[in-house]
Amino acid sequence: MKSLLYPTISMLILSYFNSFGQFNEDFSDNDLLINPQWIGDVTKFNTIDSKLHSNSNITSDQFYISTKNKSVLESEWKISLNCDFKTSSANYIDIFLASDSVDPSKANHAYFIRVGDTKDDISMYRIYDGLTTQLTNGTDNKTEKKKMGIHVIHQANGKWTIKVDYNDGNLPVIEGVVNDSKITNSEFFTIRVKQSTSSFFKKHQFDDIVVGLIIKDLTPPRVDSIKFQNPKTIILSTNEPISTTDAIFKLNRNDGIPKSIEVNNSEIQIHFKDSIENGNYILSIEKLKDLHGNRIDTFLQFEVNLPKSPENGDLIINELFPDPSPTIGLPDAEYIELFNLKNFSMSLEGYTLADENSVITLPKITISENGYVILYNKADKELFQSVPNAYGVEGMPTLNNSSDVIVIKNR
Repeated sequence: MKSLLYPTISMLILSYFNSFGQFNEDFSDNDLLINPQWIGDVTKFNTIDSKLHSNSNITSDQFYISTKNKSVLESEWKISLNCDFKTSSANYIDIFLASDSVDPSKANHAYFIRVGDTKDDISMYRIYDGLTTQLTNGTDNKTEKKKMGIHVIHQANGKWTIKVDYNDGNLPVIEGVVNDSKITNSEFFTIRVKQSTSSFFKKHQFDDIVVGLIIKDLTPPRVDSIKFQNPKTIILSTNEPISTTDAIFKLNRNDGIPKSIEVNNSEIQIHFKDSIENGNYILSIEKLKDLHGNRIDTFLQFEVNLPKSPENGDLIINELFPDPSPTIGLPDAEYIELFNLKNFSMSLEGYTLADENSVITLPKITISENGYVILYNKADKELFQSVPNAYGVEGMPTLNNSSDVIVIKNR
């Protein structure tokens, strides 16, 4: 009897989740009739390259597509969309998060997000007993010809939060917060498009729709890499967007305390007052958190081996090529070769290179320990593409074939 009991329980659990209405739709199967099944004005939508596109060629049209969904309380909704048109009061998109009707125009109880309308914003509305009420008011002038990702969260206490990623390289912004629990039941999730003239035909695109119970992030952030922008700045890269509001960073050498900290999504720039010298370091990190409040305390061990400025005798002019004709297997262009005599890398940025007739300031060039570089005129770039350690320099001095004097100087 036990062998029959367990399969029966498994099937009941599976049926419960299907009936609850959670779904994840990326349109990769290019099929709107199964997994999940979409109904409504299905012929006015199609799937292209695993994305849902509007497909109506009717002026002043309003059309929709729906699928079953019972998620309302303690749930979240995610959707990516591309509004390749100028939103207006006659051209917008409604996303019905929860609705009692497959047809949004007949909904008696529903929550929906409007993308566009008169103010070109993203706002939330409620339909209750057939009466529509605006619950939030998003930032104006944000939806015209814009790709965006919308994330809506409805917590157990009734709090709604609308987050929008405008795909502009910045963190998602909160476009609305409101407490409302008047509607507790749902039957459908719906996308409705309103369009006016032919210039708005087939301009609506949707992808990556996720609907279901709130997925709580309990995983702390992680530091993936550390690098140097300059001798006073360390750059950390993390695996997710983070907050440094309460974070503490400290080096085990020098002053150790950062002068300032800048955060851009998942990148942290730590600026110090004094330059970081070559050597071994430990950077301790405390109270670094992700946007869900998950905290990490850690330390990073790393070695600094920044290029040094050469002193007299550290660097030599190893070879000159003033007369490239005949080429004898070499590039048909002038060049100068420099050699690093030391066992540490060198930086030539800001140094001058001169002959008897002209002088130039060298760009950011690094010579590895006991290595060499070749300097040539930037206009001859194609001739040196296969030459290792070669740098094209703007305004490179023209070498005299008979005789010349080549000099490298520091500041």
